[in-house]
Amino acid sequence: MTHELKLSSADKIEIFIGPKINCETKCMQLIRYKEKDLLAYQNKGEIYFFDLNGNLFHKIKYEAKGPNGIEGLKGFFFVDFDTIYTFPGIPWYFFHTDSSGQVIKKIDITHLKVDSGPACINDDFYFNPNEVVKKNNNLYLPTYLYDSNLENEIVNYSTGIIYDTETDQSEFSPYHYPPIDPTQYMHSRTHGNNGWVYSFSNLNKLFLINKDEKSQLRKCKSRYAPDKIPKYQTNPDIEKEVHNTVTNPSYYGILFDKYKKIYYRLFYPGIEVDKNTELSKYFSLIESPKLFSVIILNENLEVIGETLMPEDSYNPYMNFINKDGLHFALHVNHPDFDPDYLKFARFSVEKLNSSNE
Repeated sequence: MTHELKLSSADKIEIFIGPKINCETKCMQLIRYKEKDLLAYQNKGEIYFFDLNGNLFHKIKYEAKGPNGIEGLKGFFFVDFDTIYTFPGIPWYFFHTDSSGQVIKKIDITHLKVDSGPACINDDFYFNPNEVVKKNNNLYLPTYLYDSNLENEIVNYSTGIIYDTETDQSEFSPYHYPPIDPTQYMHSRTHGNNGWVYSFSNLNKLFLINKDEKSQLRKCKSRYAPDKIPKYQTNPDIEKEVHNTVTNPSYYGILFDKYKKIYYRLFYPGIEVDKNTELSKYFSLIESPKLFSVIILNENLEVIGETLMPEDSYNPYMNFINKDGLHFALHVNHPDFDPDYLKFARFSVEKLNSSNE
């Protein structure tokens, strides 16, 4: 290990939102507009655009009903102020909208079938974030990997959907998943300089589809992870399921820093919890994990460092990257947390002194 994350005492970001905007969101995106960074932030059926000095730049309020209705907004992908793709609660269609909240087009993908039903867009922009990527005229959308019973079925699933914004046609991606344990189906993905990188929640490896369209598994194990992470299993007893979620280790998101050409893989080591803990406390621990680590990888997906973040300090789900570094929102138990503000701490990757390696 040669590198670590360092908290910067400078450039703390504070954005006043007041009591009407939720201080935790399921979807946000840092965008670049006219040489300025803007944070696009979803609050229920609204998207707010703030600059990093705390000023409100723009707001979109989507109707829930009618011709411009988007009921149950779960996420969005910003291209420009004329093109904002929004994802409703139903995962087999999405919308092209503009900055006034008008629906330009409804895009239906029900003709794309998986087993006996339509393919479903993976609209998890929070717990296991899956990037939507636009390259030239194509929009690359993630899909859910279903909890199949057989490994030889997993390899038949496409890794996503390609939507051609010019022809209004969609098709499955030609890439397929590796033959992994079917219970590893929860995953995050990002697109870096060397291709698509997938992080499965219970796998000490990364799945790479490189620019030459060749796929391979790469070892990437947290120093806090066991050699074999327990399988995720649904349980009809909700208390047992949430207990397992809180106590078992799991990988979260995979992020690419295009400025430094490095990757970050987030890992949750699990914590001990009394089995008599109230259900509401379990959900709180899932929504706001007490601790996590950040694995740092170079452009070749080689681990060069890992930092365990201090307990109850930062939110692993709410993050963004700009030229200044990696930013995490403050944890709800952080002493400086204030529900009327969005507060982010900035981290930079620093080389360790030889005495600390």
